Amino acid sequence: EHIILVWDEVGSEFHNCLIQLYLERVQVLMKEYLNSLPEDESPVAAGNEEGELGEFRNKLLNFLEISSNYEPDRLISDFPFDGLLEERAVLLGRMGKHEQALFIYVHILQNIRMAEEYCHKHYDRLTDGNKDVYLSLLRMYLSPPDVHCLGPIKMELSEPQANLQAALQVLELHHSKLNTTKAINLLPANTQIREIRVFLESILEENAKKKRFNQVLKSLLQAEFLRVQEERIFHQQVKCIVTEEKTCRVCKKKIGNRPKASQSVMKVTRDPRLDRAGRPGSRFDEKAYLAGKQLKAGEDPYREHAFNQQESDRLSSERSIRDTRHYRCAALTFDPDLPATSIIITFHNEARSTLLRTVKSVLLRSPPSLIQEVILVDDFSSDPEDCLLLTQIPKVRCLRNAKREGLIRSRVRGAESATASILTFLDSHCEVNTEWLQPMLQRVKEAGTGTHVLGCKLCCQSLLSQQDPQLLSIAERVELRRKLNCNSFLWYLENVYPELQIPAKEASPSAVRQNGRCLESLGQDKLGDLVVSVGECRVTLGSLPLSQEWVLSGPQIRQQDSCLTITAYSSGSKVTLELCNTKDNRQKWKLKGPSIQHQVSGLCLDSHSGLVAINQCRSELASQKWEIQQVT
Repeated sequence: EHIILVWDEVGSEFHNCLIQLYLERVQVLMKEYLNSLPEDESPVAAGNEEGELGEFRNKLLNFLEISSNYEPDRLISDFPFDGLLEERAVLLGRMGKHEQALFIYVHILQNIRMAEEYCHKHYDRLTDGNKDVYLSLLRMYLSPPDVHCLGPIKMELSEPQANLQAALQVLELHHSKLNTTKAINLLPANTQIREIRVFLESILEENAKKKRFNQVLKSLLQAEFLRVQEERIFHQQVKCIVTEEKTCRVCKKKIGNRPKASQSVMKVTRDPRLDRAGRPGSRFDEKAYLAGKQLKAGEDPYREHAFNQQESDRLSSERSIRDTRHYRCAALTFDPDLPATSIIITFHNEARSTLLRTVKSVLLRSPPSLIQEVILVDDFSSDPEDCLLLTQIPKVRCLRNAKREGLIRSRVRGAESATASILTFLDSHCEVNTEWLQPMLQRVKEAGTGTHVLGCKLCCQSLLSQQDPQLLSIAERVELRRKLNCNSFLWYLENVYPELQIPAKEASPSAVRQNGRCLESLGQDKLGDLVVSVGECRVTLGSLPLSQEWVLSGPQIRQQDSCLTITAYSSGSKVTLELCNTKDNRQKWKLKGPSIQHQVSGLCLDSHSGLVAINQCRSELASQKWEIQQVT
């Protein structure tokens, strides 16, 4: 243990040896335990034995799970066929023999929860051996193999029986991880459509969603193609006529008195300030910064930020962009002594490539004398390094909120920290162009004490400047809606885009308390699940942290965009946080006295095991009594 756990030895011979030592000790203690067990009493679950046996068996199981350096095909022959079945199932899983491992969980141990957790752990849609693990579980329920598929088992076992109800649960919960054709072919011929209705509806809905996405993507690609063609034609036709009075936008010198000035020229070059400034910050490693958050192969580039992150990562942070100003704007001149400004950029979980492009475009396309500082206000992003690493760039500072404050509070905090007399606020996903800053600073310098609200006269004058404004009839449009049988916008939100959360329907946040403790989210575990637990209520300035704030929205218990979700419908199944979906039956709860009951399974929210799970409802248990207290 010391060699492996302290010295970090990764050699397979050491890991094999430690497993064999654990195994020898467990076998001796197991034999003593079984001999001392009364005839009418069954052995307890693996790892729950008392004393030294439970300790060593837990060590063996945990090491088999966490170590990746032992050789399962060499070790499995040391494990008996009629004992230590949980350990044997772990080894079979490492060898890719999923059906044999699932046979142990389903038909020998008869533990459906462990079988589903096994599938959740091993499923990988990109790996041939693991992408059909849920199909293997379905086959184990519907067409179980012979009892001797594992080898010469000496235990007395009854012939495995099909379990249609468990199979239907797998279809309903994990439809996206199954091959539809193969799954349907496994079902008995007498299966009725109503029994697999939820499965079929989910598949059709998912296919329709993919079709809509592909249609939108096709339209966007077509629009992008047309835009590129339009820009190409524009650049082919544009000519810059140089006269004697023509001045350079950068150096302000006349071009007309130079040789060959009368010739027509058209030359698109990189902003010269980019060449002088170079890559800002010699200590900043841009490649390492971007590599830390790049998409993995197969990930949806639109899922995290609702824009194409893969394309954003591909674009250079210092790319040259076309000067899109009107020629009259490009001809303007500005005072050489303009005041400097503090740039304040607030963000929360912004894509690194987008945030970096915003910062660099500001620094590279602005005169250095006009930028006092760039203040990044991190509104409690998941990764603090998104902001901290950018402070290696000169003039960039980082402020991180201790909790989510929102756009306005974050900007106020940035303003309080700023040192310049002029403040400029930017979004975290923008890219400035040539001479973007000078016109604003020039206007502030000329009339810096006034308050101007732009655009109101344009939109309101036609109504407010007349005593009897002319009102137009919309009866024709209303009649058209009636003839076309148009649905309401609420119907669109609920059916076409159900993923969008509608804040107007939400109640005030509440704390879910239990004996002075609070229900809270703890982040991701090793399997990638968002863990839910019960911990000490942490009240700061009269309010709870976001991890302990919950919103009871209809049958859902929400925390921002995630909802309390059961992992299976059986007793003992853990509760996690998943993206809210109003059609997901695993997210539907109801209050029943002091208990919180899952609507479909009828089981109650329970904190008995430390982590939150669902168990049989028992009103006398303190671990199932909850108090909903509204946060003021």
